[in-house]
Amino acid sequence: MMDNCQKRAQKFQTETILGQWRQFIEDVAVPAYYDWQQSSNLQKASFFAKRYLRIQENDLKPHYLYPYDQEDTGNRNFGISEQSLISIIGLYRKAKRLAV
Repeated sequence: MMDNCQKRAQKFQTETILGQWRQFIEDVAVPAYYDWQQSSNLQKASFFAKRYLRIQENDLKPHYLYPYDQEDTGNRNFGISEQSLISIIGLYRKAKRLAV
């Protein structure tokens, strides 16, 4: 039991966790950021529209850490083109669900 505890404790040492974060940043986060930079404005808008709809469809609620995070922003951050894209993707998803 003590041997198992010592083996498991190694996974939670600062150096181990730091190495895991470094690997994630170098192998996942940075390449994804560069891919994001190369994408078109339409692809970026589509990404945000899909994420927004997923949040709405699944009724996901954010975890509020600070009181000012609880401020309701609604759709005020979306322009006409973004709202149109959200509506189109939403209608497509509804039609897709009805067809099944």
